[in-house]
Amino acid sequence: MYKILIVEDSSFQRKVIHGAVARDGREIAVAPNVPEALQLIEVFKPDIILSDILMPGMTGIDMLQKLKELNITVPVIMISADIQEPVRQECMKLGAIGFISKPLAGASLTTLQNILDERLG
Repeated sequence: MYKILIVEDSSFQRKVIHGAVARDGREIAVAPNVPEALQLIEVFKPDIILSDILMPGMTGIDMLQKLKELNITVPVIMISADIQEPVRQECMKLGAIGFISKPLAGASLTTLQNILDERLG
């Protein structure tokens, strides 16, 4: 059983992402913000994290920094409607393994599914 954690403040986007990645053999948890995600990471122990970048309070970048501080090495894929190069570079420096563009449809959906299939089977 592979575990995926979705970190997204929009309930609509959480449902879209959940629907895109749900498959037999995958357990999915969702968090509407970074503080809840950090708590879930401790108990859920995800194999991969899918995270929005821009969220109220702590951002996806803040989460990457916190994971690095805590020596948590879970792969993280960032999902955002606006991924500018400086933001992408900062995320990669902090350990993100990839980026997916919103809206999650067409090519971005296929890319996400391919990354998960490659990583999780």
